[in-house]
Parts: sequence; structure tokens; C-alpha cells
Amino acid sequence: MRVVPAGERVGFVPDMARFNPGTLQLTGLLGGKKLEFVRLGDSARSVEMLRELHYVVGKTGRQGLSYITAYNGAVYEKLKQGNWTMIGQWEAPDGGHIAVWRRL
Repeated sequence: MRVVPAGERVGFVPDMARFNPGTLQLTGLLGGKKLEFVRLGDSARSVEMLRELHYVVGKTGRQGLSYITAYNGAVYEKLKQGNWTMIGQWEAPDGGHIAVWRRL
């Protein structure tokens, strides 16, 4: 989470056992950086919520259980079409890629 300034509200799209808002929040705290994570993709309101955020974390490949990630695709489409730019990308252990977007 080095690419996100402390104190930011960060949208988080996938929800998996070892990659979810709580794990990154703990990682930030252990590194001395307080961040607030907001879960996206679990409701129809997720796309609207992007207006309230400056950063979003996402992932290619597996997203988590379908009933709690039903709107992930809509969020990713909005990130591609909207005023967002990818500021970092890393390989995930499952072969996917983790990405961080910033609002322009």
C-alpha cells in the first residue's frame, strides 16, 4: 500500500479469504499507515460509491464468492471507462494481478 497516502478511504473490490479489506488494513497499520477500506462489488450501489473515493484496489482472476462479488464486474468497467488511472500493478500468488487505481 505504499502507493496510497495515509488517511485515505480506499475502495476494495475482491473479497477472498486472504485478500480482503481487513488484510490490507492490517498490513497498513503494521507499516504505520492508517487507511480506511470500503468494500465495493457487494451491492448495486458500488458503482455510485466510486464518486466518494480517490483510490481503489482490485484484482484480475478469482474475485471471491459469487453472492458477495456480484457487482465486481460493474465496478471494474467503471474504472476502465471513468476518470481513473492505474498507478500500480503486482502479480498475485494465484496468478492474477493486483492493481491500484487513482481518480484523476
